Amino acid sequence: MSDFSNQIAIDTETYYSTKYSIRGNSTRWYVNQPDFDCYGLSLVNDDIEYVGPPEDFDWSSVKGMEAVAHNASFDQRVIWKLVEKGQIPEDVFSRWHCSADMCVAQQYPRPLDMAVKSVFGHELPKDMRDWMRGKTWDDAVAHDKAKDLQLYALEDSRWAWKLWKKLSETWSEPERRLSRMTREMAWEGMPVDEAMLEDYIDKLEAQMHEAKNKLPWYDEIDPDTKKPYVVYSKKALAIECRKRDIPPPKSLARDSEDLAVWLKDYGDKMDFVADMQNYARMNTHCKRLKSMQDRLYKKNLMSYNLKYWGADVTGRWSGDSGLNVQNLPRDSQYGVNIRHCIKARRGHKLVVADLSQIEPRCIAYSVGDEEFIKHLASGMSPYEAHARQTMNWRGGELKKEDPDLYMLAKVRVLQLGYGSGWYKFWQTVKAYGQLQILEGKLDKRTERRFLDYAGSYQPKLVKEFADLPAGDKVHQVNAWVQVMDFREKNPLITQQWRHHDKGFKESVGEDYEVELISGRTLGFFDIRNEIDGVTCKTQRKARRRSYMYGANIFQNGIQSLARDCFSHQLLELRDRGWNPVMHVHDELMLEVKTKDVKKAAADVEDVMTTPPDWLEGLPLETDVMITNHYE
Repeated sequence: MSDFSNQIAIDTETYYSTKYSIRGNSTRWYVNQPDFDCYGLSLVNDDIEYVGPPEDFDWSSVKGMEAVAHNASFDQRVIWKLVEKGQIPEDVFSRWHCSADMCVAQQYPRPLDMAVKSVFGHELPKDMRDWMRGKTWDDAVAHDKAKDLQLYALEDSRWAWKLWKKLSETWSEPERRLSRMTREMAWEGMPVDEAMLEDYIDKLEAQMHEAKNKLPWYDEIDPDTKKPYVVYSKKALAIECRKRDIPPPKSLARDSEDLAVWLKDYGDKMDFVADMQNYARMNTHCKRLKSMQDRLYKKNLMSYNLKYWGADVTGRWSGDSGLNVQNLPRDSQYGVNIRHCIKARRGHKLVVADLSQIEPRCIAYSVGDEEFIKHLASGMSPYEAHARQTMNWRGGELKKEDPDLYMLAKVRVLQLGYGSGWYKFWQTVKAYGQLQILEGKLDKRTERRFLDYAGSYQPKLVKEFADLPAGDKVHQVNAWVQVMDFREKNPLITQQWRHHDKGFKESVGEDYEVELISGRTLGFFDIRNEIDGVTCKTQRKARRRSYMYGANIFQNGIQSLARDCFSHQLLELRDRGWNPVMHVHDELMLEVKTKDVKKAAADVEDVMTTPPDWLEGLPLETDVMITNHYE
């Protein structure tokens, strides 16, 4: 798969400073700033070693080769910029590979120094790079650091090449393609309505100014710092509270129960606290919009960054570089809908589709629940199938006839299938404002059983239970009833939890592996007993440890299968000539010419309802939408 004689590692060295950095910015932004300066690069393979200025290298010696960079999303674009500036010839490399992506896909750390230490046990110093912050090549020469800088650059390419030779043969071709597609998709970007961005920013800034002016301490000077109080000043708030003989809130966090109680008691006397909160939320929105605006590079086109294999175990993508397109708010807030800013350009449409309920489907397939799969094959949703199998539903279409039962079934499937306990289940239902699904009579016998069970595991919560309002007691006990009912009636799932829990705990001092039907293996490394559980590393020889247990390992396996299924479909669509402009978890978006939109939608539906061979027989569904803007 890897032809080392036709590949070469490359690393570029560029100017950066405290104010001018790739951190928090897109690669396209970085290479197009006036401060951009690639003062050196290094290239290494078994036959070539070069370090020096880009223009001094004999580029004909690597013409047609494949480049390997340990952060190809950066180095590839630096080379692109050097070509644009005329410093080096164009079309030198036939293909780019990212050795950082290769590492994380095999559960090694992403940063070069950490990957090298993990694979080879070698410490790769980074002090030279730190020294170069805010300095140019001329500065390095003036300080007699030129040779040190060149050796540092050369060592990076040497070790990237060693990593590539060591690990590339076990990095599959489909995953290599996904890595390249991720870079290309984010670089080309997505369509954005510039006028709407500007209008939304103006609208939020006007509201922020109004909220700020309502604060009693606006423009007042803090006598200790001699500077104006900031909008979110807890000190200024405490002073205002003392003026009114009111205790200050313990927390200003949006989801704080203490704050909710405090606002109920004192909110009418301290109405400006709501302005503090609104200002903070509007500012977050405004920063996100400005970040999108900063990434515009053509009329109504926004480049961004996306991290291939952002999650250590599952391999799902994640947001990157200061703008997380994976987590844009769904709803309109303060008269602004950020998703609506993503809008098809003139003469185009967006085709948006997701894999409907892919995780519940993968759960049923992986545990061999044939009855459940038969329900799916009839066109039934996983939530209704669950209600019919385990909740005594015998009526017609559940969602129409009993919406509350449908909601309960949905929450059970999505949360309890991964081992959620009663308290977390109750919190989730409460957070979504759906406590009506936990209503019901509370008999003393069930309450005693609940208290006996909870007292063994969570004695603190049992002590608090006695002082709860009657309604909360009913909801908590019924949450426990639902959890126990789910576990009793879904033995195929709980059997998998126990299997992984046993295997994981028996592997203390070693690693635990899970082989997936998709062909890859999940690793949980260096397992260790702790006072309050069992931990592991989710990257080989990394520093960070995570608590893990059977149901959590099962969840990682299911989410990995969902990711692999979606990845297979991305590649299939690419083979048919369709390139997404963005994808989020199990959802993708195309921008296509209006004349091609029916063909695109038909292809998307066909691909996303056809399972890969390793999921043969699993009914898949998708919801394909043709629209002007993202919802």
